[in-house]
Amino acid sequence: MDEPRGWRLGRAERLALTLGPLLVVFFLAYLPLLQVAAKPGPSTLAEVLSDPAVKRVAAFTFKQALVSAALSVALGAPAGALMALRRPRGSGLVSALSLVAFMSPPMVVAVGFRAVYGRGGVLSSLVPQLRVLGEGFWGIIAAHVFYNSPIALNLVYTALSAVPRDLVDSSRLFGSRLDTVRRVLIPYAAPALAASFVLAYMYCFTSFAIPITIGASPRYNTLESYLYTVYRFLYTDPGQAARAASALALLQVSLLAPFAAIYVILSRKLPHAPVGEAARPGGRPGVLAPAYMVFLAAFYALPLTSIYLRALLDPYTGKVSLSGYRGVLGEEFRSVVQTSHAAVLANTAYYAYMVVLISLVVSTLLAVSESRLTEIIAVSVIAVSPATLGLALYLAYSGIGARWLLIILAHVAAGLPIVSRPIVLGFQRVLSREIVDPLRLYSKSMVDGFLNVLAPLLRNQYLVAASLAAVVSLGEFGATMMLHTRDTITLSIAVHKLAAARRPQMAFAEASILTTLSLALLVFMARWRQRWL
Repeated sequence: MDEPRGWRLGRAERLALTLGPLLVVFFLAYLPLLQVAAKPGPSTLAEVLSDPAVKRVAAFTFKQALVSAALSVALGAPAGALMALRRPRGSGLVSALSLVAFMSPPMVVAVGFRAVYGRGGVLSSLVPQLRVLGEGFWGIIAAHVFYNSPIALNLVYTALSAVPRDLVDSSRLFGSRLDTVRRVLIPYAAPALAASFVLAYMYCFTSFAIPITIGASPRYNTLESYLYTVYRFLYTDPGQAARAASALALLQVSLLAPFAAIYVILSRKLPHAPVGEAARPGGRPGVLAPAYMVFLAAFYALPLTSIYLRALLDPYTGKVSLSGYRGVLGEEFRSVVQTSHAAVLANTAYYAYMVVLISLVVSTLLAVSESRLTEIIAVSVIAVSPATLGLALYLAYSGIGARWLLIILAHVAAGLPIVSRPIVLGFQRVLSREIVDPLRLYSKSMVDGFLNVLAPLLRNQYLVAASLAAVVSLGEFGATMMLHTRDTITLSIAVHKLAAARRPQMAFAEASILTTLSLALLVFMARWRQRWL
């Protein structure tokens, strides 16, 4: 078929569309990672890898990641299947709360679990045995399950929503219910179960805020948190600290890379329901399903809502008090955090604003390239942990970029696999031949066609992506901890500093501010979510 007589892409433009996104991702993540790889010499690598402390930390990291991922799938997958196939009462609320849980800032989740299950917690005060969920190993596991069970819930729900109804009806007509499960439902759900386990494993493997806040002991260090400790505290010589931390970063990336490759393969096999389709219930939910929905709703909601309660309660008298908020807004905050609260808010807002702008541009480049290789490379950034990313950006660009710029770039790279998804999906659905041909025929240029035709069609996807980028920036912790100075502190770092300085009410007050900002963005995003899923 001949191309329309309007604007055409020349060979240079086509090459730019293909190579441009690859170069952006390369300079954003992979060139800095090469700097990390070049930093430690063979002697430093051998020293770090043979260190008993590193072996102990690596063993604990594997253990907690496996347990956390398995329990996350065990809790979330049945809920996703119930919501897709039976639609019990309360499904909508649980679905919304699961999204909030997954996108909550790590420090908010950490202090939220302490608010519910820690010393003097909302539930642990009533049932002391529940303190096991607010501290130590099982506290870390419980917080990870809170964070990652929504992955299994939503992936399984999406997969089973894609099952054709006539296929289910035919299977039931000519076979037993067990045959339907074995021949229809399991093949659709299996890739989602595997992908959710792998993704949860990677997130738990690179956990940082939760181990240092809930674990609060060197015995609960993950490789991610130990990397920070090595870089910041264990060496007086900055060069030696950078070499040792780089060796740990290489170890972590090498351990995660196979899982990232598996996830990329699995993500391409995930079934998706047609546009506008939703799960159609196929039977009664049963007696236990509503109770399960109530349990999940409470599990997801309590850590976040308890933050507000603990922010208003004096931890010593148990009386309602605004001293936490007064402390946050007063001189006590400056004495602990070493900067003013206004500066922290300004930093957080500015970083989020810049991350939104840059993320939308990078995601658009990824989408218009229409290259499967580009998409795979962008998703593979998930194998680079936030702390490793922060270290890599500092080693690569500290001589030419200020810390605030490195923090912004780290936030963009950390959120890229999530933020780019709605825009890439949107372009895949919109760019049919029926639209592309008239677009080229009647538009003066590619930019004109994008601004006047595609951008209005993709408005909802851009709103969702912008909200996701802002939420990721608000909550990003690992890379920011590696890069921050006194002048670049964000809300997440301030929460950590207040908690570490044993100002619990102030920490909860600051966490409530961060939670409110994140919730506002998620509520805004939820307005548009069903229009593109």
